[in-house]
This record gives sequence, C-alpha cells and structure tokens, in this order.
Amino acid sequence: LAKKHGVAFASKGESLVEISGAAEKASKAEKLFRWLLTGRADLPCPRALVNPAKAQAKEVEMETGAFIDVSRQGTGFGGGSTIQIRGDSECVKEAQEQMRHWLDEKEGKCSVFVEVEILKKLEGAKAQDFENDLWQFGQHFGIEATHADGVVELRGPSDLKWEDAARKELSQVTSWYAQQVPE
Repeated sequence: LAKKHGVAFASKGESLVEISGAAEKASKAEKLFRWLLTGRADLPCPRALVNPAKAQAKEVEMETGAFIDVSRQGTGFGGGSTIQIRGDSECVKEAQEQMRHWLDEKEGKCSVFVEVEILKKLEGAKAQDFENDLWQFGQHFGIEATHADGVVELRGPSDLKWEDAARKELSQVTSWYAQQVPE
C-alpha cells in the first residue's frame, strides 16, 4: 500500500497510524486504509490446504474486491493457518462466504453457528475455562469448536450426524456458565 501510493505509514501507539507523503497521495492512501478497516473476517485453514487456499483467494479477490491473505502462522483448526479477509463489509461478507464454501468442499465439512450471549460476559479465568471446555467438547464429538463475538462455531463432517447431540450438550455447558456469571 505504501509503495503503491508513494507514502509511508508509521504506527503511533495502539490506535493511531501516521501517513506521510504528498498531500494528495496521503489522502488517497488514507481513504484506502480506512476502507480496509471497515470489514474483516478470519477463517481457519488446515495446513494441507494453505497453498490451494492461496490460489483460491486470488480468484475470490478478483470476484469480490476483498483483500485476502492466507497466513502460515495462524492457529487455525489442526495447527493450520488463518485466512484473513479485509475490505469493505459487503465485499468481506461475500469473500468469506465463498472461501468458507470452498473450504467446506475441500474438507468435506460444514459449520454450524450458535449464538451464545453469555460468552460476552465471561472474563478472566472463566473465559479461559470455557475455552478449554470448548476444546474438550469438540474432541468429544470429533469436531472443531471455537468461539468469537458471542458465536460458537461447530465444524464437523458435512453429514451433520453430530449436530443435534452437540447442540444439546453445548446448551447444557453454556447454561452452567450462565449460572457462574454474576448479574
């Protein structure tokens, strides 16, 4: 971005970025930078699919206008990587759907999303306990289980034979945690 627009970026603390260069170029770079920050999504990517995911990401970028990076240092399911999608919220949503569909086909898996409001209230040791319990929960059902922003993602074989039992037990687990949080 800096090279393309002939500007320099410098981090000034945790939430401030300085853009320096010719006024017109800096202004254009600022608009693009702000646009990049409006939408974001991260998807886990198994290690075996990193290179094919990079090729798929190029196609999806062309179709959606989103910026997609397949990082090798991620902590995705199975020790894999992370697919980082950035851009305006609409193109990120479209790119996320396309990349998720591609991953589903390649892995023979699908995801089920469950909103869990109590997750937003868990802090400190309780949040870490839930993280550990969620990992064990996934192992019990032979699926991956993660959470972010009050939503639990359950990812397993596309036949969904595991879904009903997993949803029922997840409800029990989250009900227990709800009792642990002071109102």
